[in-house]
Amino acid sequence: MIFHRLFDEASSTYTYLLAKSRNADALIIDPVLEHVDDYLKLLGQNQLRLIKVIDTHLHADHFTGMSKLRRLTGCITCAHEKNQSEKLSQRLMDGDTIGIEGIDLQVIYTPGHTNDSICLYLERRNILFTGDTLLIRGNGRTDFQHGDPGDLYDSLMKKIFTLPGHTHIYPGHDYKGEQFSLIEQEKIENQRINGKTRDEFIEIMNNLDLQRPEMMDVVVPANMLVGSTLDQDHNPQSSMSSSQLSEQLKKDNVYFIDLREENEIKQRGTIEGFKNIPYQNLDKALTTGGEIDLILKAGYALIFMCAYGERSSLALDRIPEHYISQCNHLQDGFQDWKDQGFPCI
Repeated sequence: MIFHRLFDEASSTYTYLLAKSRNADALIIDPVLEHVDDYLKLLGQNQLRLIKVIDTHLHADHFTGMSKLRRLTGCITCAHEKNQSEKLSQRLMDGDTIGIEGIDLQVIYTPGHTNDSICLYLERRNILFTGDTLLIRGNGRTDFQHGDPGDLYDSLMKKIFTLPGHTHIYPGHDYKGEQFSLIEQEKIENQRINGKTRDEFIEIMNNLDLQRPEMMDVVVPANMLVGSTLDQDHNPQSSMSSSQLSEQLKKDNVYFIDLREENEIKQRGTIEGFKNIPYQNLDKALTTGGEIDLILKAGYALIFMCAYGERSSLALDRIPEHYISQCNHLQDGFQDWKDQGFPCI
């Protein structure tokens, strides 16, 4: 497995790049905007194709690199369903599996630092990416962004500390020059938690008297804008509402593509008549003789759909220019279709 850990000194943030091997798909956890060029260099050196970027929560101390990476590579953006960023590609829930070929990360919802915090568990490698939930000999603060010390204590004791003791912990930050720990070590050596009752932990967290992150009032609103301008470069006629889609479903010269992953469809449903081609398989389907290539050559109109409209918008950018007039996408995605009360299967 390819495993790269990068460090942003300004915010003491760790970013992780994972791939099965060289010349394979890759994902990045908690990218920092100022280091996007470093990530692209690593991807190029290892001949990797970036498929997914994941934020473990809405960050307050650095600008996320998700938007820029999406724009430059066509990757999809992922975070917990309570994350306030606009138009994420994929909103995650507790127990979801997210990954790429050869790497499956289990999503563990761990509120407390923020209400959208998650950890990512790579069980086959005994690795847990803890974001700001659990740090080495410490834990994330709980005094802003819907933080709650009681929730954090429960996340630590009832979720993280129930994993095998030999699980390696890779945190989202480190301020002491350490790179990883073990769950069994943290149970013993993390004085913020070890031997503390829930009430004692709450008392400690409520009296830390920490300074606000220096750039929080600028960083948080900026990070909430992920995906908000995706449609600005498209012809308005390339985007349709749920009501407009309902009329298109009656036509027989239109082909419908659901770009979500199979597990998303199983959990949340789809629209009758839509064929599943996951976004990460789109390039293969567009190659000469591929499924979408043949559909377009046959003269069909094509409508893409995903969860919230981000992947489908990105798909339009990958369509050859001479076919783009045949293509459209559901602007606000399947979630809007469902919210509007249209039929699902």
